[in-house]
Amino acid sequence: MNTETRPSLAPEQFLTFRLGEEEFGVEIRRVQGIQGWNKATQIPQTPAHVLGVIDLRGTVVPIIDLRRRLGFKHSGFSSTTVVIVVKVALDDEERTFGLVVDAVSEVRDVTPAERKERPDFGAGVKAEYMLGLAAVDERMVILLDLDKLMSDTDVPIELDADDVVNATQNEADDSLDVEALEASFALLAPRAEELVGRFYDALFERHPDVKPMFAQSDMPAQKRKLLAALKLVVSNLRKPETLGPALTKLGARHEQIGATAEHYAAVAETLLGVMSEMAGDAWTPRVAAAWNRALAAVAQGMLQGYSAELPASAIA
Repeated sequence: MNTETRPSLAPEQFLTFRLGEEEFGVEIRRVQGIQGWNKATQIPQTPAHVLGVIDLRGTVVPIIDLRRRLGFKHSGFSSTTVVIVVKVALDDEERTFGLVVDAVSEVRDVTPAERKERPDFGAGVKAEYMLGLAAVDERMVILLDLDKLMSDTDVPIELDADDVVNATQNEADDSLDVEALEASFALLAPRAEELVGRFYDALFERHPDVKPMFAQSDMPAQKRKLLAALKLVVSNLRKPETLGPALTKLGARHEQIGATAEHYAAVAETLLGVMSEMAGDAWTPRVAAAWNRALAAVAQGMLQGYSAELPASAIA
């Protein structure tokens, strides 16, 4: 009888997810859970890819923007954005991290025959951060080495609950980060016409179902209206008594053309993406969070002008 030890041919399971057009996978045994994206508590003097921390059942968990960590551009958050909670081995200890990704795909069995050695170049990700590649259904999945990826970065792993409490107390009482909104809009203002032009191009490409709503519109005039609306919001951030009624009237006009809560979500997602691309490195996690909250507040204000109340959760 041959007692020679043979390598296991059993498949390994990976949770796959997307960052832009790329698909990645992490070992399912590392995954502790998946939850929707919520604003994290920011911690001063941390890298741009560290969005902050959350308190997860008594454990302080750093939240990592995986796009930025891997060198991709930040594209804003959408309804499909999720946090994958994972366990990582660092310095002979297990640490918990939350990885923000664009969307979760599925759990896949990856057989040894489907595994490819990690490349020395290409794939847009450093080879040392990869366990390898997997050819799955005629597409290539990048398998990440979480231990190496998380150890090779300046991540706050020694935080405790007091750090979260102190950071929370230092956050602005106002739900809108007015300074971040004003400063970032001032940066984009010289390219305002380009901004609204790129917005509509991206909106029609990503959400073709909204294009018929503009079939009879004078698009140059429509772009001017959008720009005027953005200026109205930013110029009145410190005047809620003026901004509130203006948004209600604007919402009533949008109801007449058939705009729904789902359309507001599509607009916010697209606008955040275009603004982040144009702002480049100036689109920090603080700015992204500020605009995310601001656009949600604008949508809620406009929906208050509708004759029938719509659920705020539809645009969250």
